Amino acid sequence: SLAEHPEHQMKCQEEIDRVVSETESGELEWNDLGRLEYLTQCIKEGMRLHSPVPSILRENQAPLTIDNHVIPAGSCVAISIYCLHHNPAVWGQNHMDFRPERFTKENIRKMDPFAYCPFSAGPRFNFSVDKSHQIERMQAAVMKTKTGIKLFASPR
Repeated sequence: SLAEHPEHQMKCQEEIDRVVSETESGELEWNDLGRLEYLTQCIKEGMRLHSPVPSILRENQAPLTIDNHVIPAGSCVAISIYCLHHNPAVWGQNHMDFRPERFTKENIRKMDPFAYCPFSAGPRFNFSVDKSHQIERMQAAVMKTKTGIKLFASPR
């Protein structure tokens, strides 16, 4: 989306340059990320438009009534995050347009907390590394591993 909208790309670059120029090291550091407000808006809008997780499945634990229709407990329910993120009733008729201002602090305060959920919502997991597996880094165009990263997942 930034490549398609150079005016937004330039604004992001200016913000990054400003934040970097204000650091002691002259480099972007972890605690500087919160200061990249416009870049964050662009990332969120990009994930809204191009849903990284387009749909999810959930099993309802109790009967669920929607518009006088009962979905029995134990049913598998498909939820389209892509459709949610492109719903004109939620995002307006311009829902296909790249508009980072949708994610200003003021607009987020007015937003239903489930209007935007690029990676779904609900229970998550804690991860721990399998210490019996040695991670070997391999430099390429992007950093990766030779034999993967083995993790254990446990419910939170």
